[in-house]
Amino acid sequence: MEVIIRVKTVFYLENCNNTKRLKQIGQFINAHSEAIYATKPWIFQEDSNSTIWYTSQVRNNATLDPYRLYNNQTQANTIIYAFVVQWPDDSLVKLPLVKAASNTTVNLFTTKGLIQRPFTQPSQLNGGIQVDISGISLSRFPSPYVFVLKIEYAADQNVNPLGGN
Repeated sequence: MEVIIRVKTVFYLENCNNTKRLKQIGQFINAHSEAIYATKPWIFQEDSNSTIWYTSQVRNNATLDPYRLYNNQTQANTIIYAFVVQWPDDSLVKLPLVKAASNTTVNLFTTKGLIQRPFTQPSQLNGGIQVDISGISLSRFPSPYVFVLKIEYAADQNVNPLGGN
């Protein structure tokens, strides 16, 4: 009888943890659905040390091939989503692959919607941007593991991730 009770208790506890994890995944997807659904890979999949992963979507795809494998980077049409999987020690997210234009904007997905974030272009990023996420309470982030930045109107980049012209 004791073995049955222990097995039931362990099974119940494991199911509680699984339920909690599923709820966390659901909350993450709900908060970031714009960056997940109806997106394609961007011209870069990830940064050099795999702490930031990218997706993208376009404002107008009327003239684009619906079967394309990725979205080109055009300032007027492409929206970039950067999934940051490692919290920066200095609260500065370095995005060396994202090149800014004069009207580039960066927003952070939070539990209450988007919050615009300031960015700079330090010379060591060779035209890339650095986004400041300091001063935002951890409770505003939909997930303690990953956060997402929405970047609009980044500069044009003529890059083919497939290696061709």
